[in-house]
Amino acid sequence: MTRFPRACGTALLALMLPVQAQDLVPAPAAAAAPKRVADMDNASTIWDNACAACHGELGEGGHGGSPDLRNSALSLSQIMLVVNTGSNTMPAFAGFTQQELLDVSTYVLEALQEGTTMGTSPRP
Repeated sequence: MTRFPRACGTALLALMLPVQAQDLVPAPAAAAAPKRVADMDNASTIWDNACAACHGELGEGGHGGSPDLRNSALSLSQIMLVVNTGSNTMPAFAGFTQQELLDVSTYVLEALQEGTTMGTSPRP
């Protein structure tokens, strides 16, 4: 009886197994979770009702030493964390849904920093 090194035996066995059509077709990539998109109308409403009293209509800061948000270096995820958990004298808004957190945080990141606020409050 001829002895083959183990690796050769495994390779020969693999060659002798029948090949199925599905083995030749790559498996489809897992579907990516749908990306959430911020609702800027809702964001503006949240801003006007929950944020503007302390942060100012345009995010310029003010009440209780709240910072000027127009020049924030925070990322979207960092802003969402601050809104959700609070910071210094700012209360936590843990009751916001993930969509509301995304909405208002995107508003801070995009609308306030770009100067394109669109709230229901009169803007100069």
